Formats: sequence, structure tokens, C-alpha cells
Amino acid sequence: MKQEEINKLRNDFVYLSGGDTLIANFDMCQILCECMFQILNIHGREIPQTKAESESKLVLQMMFSKLLSLRDMLAGVNFESRDGSRINTIIDPTVVAVLVRTLYETVAMFNLVFIIPQFEEERKIMYNLWVIAGLKYRQKFSNNITIDENRQKQIAEAAEILTLTSEIEKTNVFNSLTDAGKKKIIEQIKKRDYKVKINRNDVELLSWETTIPHMNMDVEKMGPMYNYFSLYAHPSNVAVFQYVNLFDKQKNDYIQMSNFNIATGIKLISFFIANYIQLFPKVKEIFENLPLIDQIMINYHSKFITKDGRTINDTLTSLG
Repeated sequence: MKQEEINKLRNDFVYLSGGDTLIANFDMCQILCECMFQILNIHGREIPQTKAESESKLVLQMMFSKLLSLRDMLAGVNFESRDGSRINTIIDPTVVAVLVRTLYETVAMFNLVFIIPQFEEERKIMYNLWVIAGLKYRQKFSNNITIDENRQKQIAEAAEILTLTSEIEKTNVFNSLTDAGKKKIIEQIKKRDYKVKINRNDVELLSWETTIPHMNMDVEKMGPMYNYFSLYAHPSNVAVFQYVNLFDKQKNDYIQMSNFNIATGIKLISFFIANYIQLFPKVKEIFENLPLIDQIMINYHSKFITKDGRTINDTLTSLG
């Protein structure tokens, strides 16, 4: 590679890695959009072999939709009244924070169900727990069902919960657990939760935060982030009183806060792309057909929050 090409890569890298301007974050979102679209357009069309594989591909579609929403938030919102008075265009960083929180939870779910389990039976248990949790939440609406078709669906799903639970209890992994470990699994089913880590013959109960080290994510960098974004997912006092000066024209704190939140979302999506390629190694070929700078930037943002610093490929070395 010629020196001028290396210099161009370095300049683009500096611009796209900072995450401190709206336009740079928009351009980085575009790079991620292009990558995910290419994966969906090529790998997404391949016929899945199992229901779990099909649903893991649906998670990719969900993440792409969330990414598009994140990108479009950069345009801001405004309002003009019938009388001609108006609110200038703003980006609400607290709304961005709520979306980034859902990005984190989706990445964590994807790791818990599809990446962390090492053996087939572990994957089956985690997948079943995830499905059961969703179905049991839907069962809560049974008293509000008025259409007969939905009533039949509710009955079928109740039967499916029993089947999935039975499948878990029949696995060798479940039966090799201590009594305490088995009890934890059963309790998670009752609580409509699936956040667990199977450790040989025992089970570790997890929260969204304590999942971080198990998915090879840097605890020091990402540990406080879930609580930070959760402040804005609920009407906490912090979320309210910050509005006092948030949109002060002299300071533009809302832009700085928005850039930070969006930059964190960019890192989470890059991390997810690396996870997805780990699950489907053939997707790496699609990734490596992207422009070199796109590969470099996705690797960089993923590596930034990865505990062991691994990357999808070695394109970061192109920077010299």
C-alpha cells in the first residue's frame, strides 16, 4: 500500500474514531448500516437449518432496525405551532440513551443464548429458557383475550412452555447439576427469566450488568454503562433535573451528551457484528468484501469494549 493511501486511512480513522461530532457519528452509523445490510442481503437469504438459527438471524434484523433509528436520531426533532411559534431542532440525549440501553440488552441476550454456551445441550437449555420467558410473559395477558383465535394460541403456547421445560429437564446437563443448580433453573422459569450461566454442575444467576464479563466485554469500560443508560429508561429524578440546563444554547450540553450516547451505541453494534461473525464464520467473507476503512472502523469500535482485544480480522494493522 502506498504511503498516501496509508495517510488517507489514518486521517479517516482519526475522524471516525473520535465519536465527538454529530457528522462523524452519522458517517460511522452509515458504515455499520452498509455492513449489516450486506450481511442481511446475502447471509440472511440462506435457508436456516433450525428454528434457533432462524431466530438468531431475526436478531440481526432487529439490530439493523435499531441502528437505523439511532442514525436518524442524529437529524434531531423540532416543532412549529399553528401560530408560527416554534421549537428549534434538538437531539434529546435521554431518548438516545433509552435506545442504546435496548441495544445493550439485545447484545447481552444474543450472547447468553447463542454465543456463551459451549455445548449443544447448554445451547438447548439457554434457548429454551429464552423462549419460555417470552411465552410466559405473553401468558400474563390471558385474562384480556377476547378473540377466540388468540385464546387458542394462548392454550397452544401454554402447552409449548410445558414441552420446552420438559426438554430442559431431560438433558444430561440439567441432570448433572447439583440440586441447588436445578432449583435455580426452575426458579428462573417461574420468574420468566433466562439470564443464567451454566458452570459445570452449578448455575450462576446473572443480571444485565453481571453478564458483561461473561460475553468478553470490558468491565471497566462497560460496567457502569447499563446503570447510566437506565437512569433515562425510567423517569428518575436525575433524568428530570438535568433538563434544567441541558438545552442551554450557550453550552449545547445536549449535543455532547448525545454524541457520547450514540458513540456507545456504535461500539455495541460493532461488538454485535463481531459476535454474529463468531456464530456464523462464513459471514466473515461478506465483512472482508467491505471497503478497508469500514473493516478497520468496525474492528476498532468492537475491540474498544472487548475484554481480550480480539478483532474480526487484522485490518487494524493497515494503519501501520
